[in-house]
This record gives sequence, structure tokens and C-alpha cells, in this order.
Amino acid sequence: MVRSELLAVRREKTRMRSLDVFRGICIAVMIFVNYGGGQYWFFKHSTWNGLTIADLVFPWFLWIMGVSVALSLRSQLRSSVSRWKLFKKVLCRSIVLVSLGILLNSIANAKHTKSTSLASLRLPGVLQRIGLSYFIVATLETLLMKREFFFE
Repeated sequence: MVRSELLAVRREKTRMRSLDVFRGICIAVMIFVNYGGGQYWFFKHSTWNGLTIADLVFPWFLWIMGVSVALSLRSQLRSSVSRWKLFKKVLCRSIVLVSLGILLNSIANAKHTKSTSLASLRLPGVLQRIGLSYFIVATLETLLMKREFFFE
């Protein structure tokens, strides 16, 4: 098969429905936990010992993110996107996530404390942690994943 014929053959884009369903369940549980969880004990974070559904939402979401990153980057590497271009996308998305997290925490903190100083800035938030973990995982995937070629 000539390279031009190979590029002409397009694979139909499919979504992994099981991952989408799990992501939807995770987000629904996250919203439910954030708004009180109907006062059920298993929708409240455990104080120290024990484990509840509320304690599993963040690790579930990070697992979903890791699987999605691997699938997405593999697909982009197959379609001949350069590693440098992928890294720039990863860096940009990470900066956006961390910046949004700092911005949202600053707005919420300013409402509660009536202070806008840099000393009251809260850096270790949820979005910042997601952005940092995304950057680490996606960078490793971008640099270390073997380039595969798709043949029909």
C-alpha cells in the first residue's frame, strides 16, 4: 500500500462507552458529595479511619484521566502528530487547569476572608493537583510511548 493510500484510509472515531459511563457516574457522585449527599454517611468524607464513596471520587477521576490521556495520545501519535506539538498541548492544558484552580480558590477565599493579598492565596487545590498529575502523566506518555502505525 502506498503512503497516500494509507493516509486515505480513515479509521472511524469511536468512543469508549464504558469509560464515558464511568466518568458520568464519577461526576454525578462528585456533585452529590459536594452538596451534602443527602446526609447519608457514605457520601461524607471519613475523618481518619475508614473509606467511603466520597473518598474514592478523586482517585476514580484521576484514573479516568490517566486512561483517557493514554488513549488520546496514542491516537494522536498514530495520526503523525509530532511529540513536540503534543507536549505543547499538554503544557498549555496543565497551565490552564492550574490557573483556573488558583483563580477559583482565590475568588472563594476572597469572599470568605475579605482579603486579596498573596499571603491568603491557596495553592494546593483540587484543580491544581489534577493539572500537575495530568502534566506528569501526559508528559511521560508523550515522551515514552512507542509510535504505532495503523494498518487496515
